[in-house]
Amino acid sequence: PDVYKAVVLGAQRVAKFNEQARNEINIFMAIIRIPKITTDILITLNAPSIINPESSSAKNIQPNQIEEPAKVFEEFLRTFQILDWGLFVQ
Repeated sequence: PDVYKAVVLGAQRVAKFNEQARNEINIFMAIIRIPKITTDILITLNAPSIINPESSSAKNIQPNQIEEPAKVFEEFLRTFQILDWGLFVQ
């Protein structure tokens, strides 16, 4: 079917658990609009990009993990398929 696709990248600075230390989180978002079945599919991925050393998250994130999400998101979008069109009510 004909589809419209858009991909955006945003960022937010947030703290966890009422901490003062804020981390920067990348938000990957894709929308796939399929007019033929009047459906939108929204795909999102949240991933840390900068971890404040004083954040409780600092001990759980490895430096190489920060570059991986873009590759994961790109691969997901590249291989995304709808296998059962019956999932969408018309």
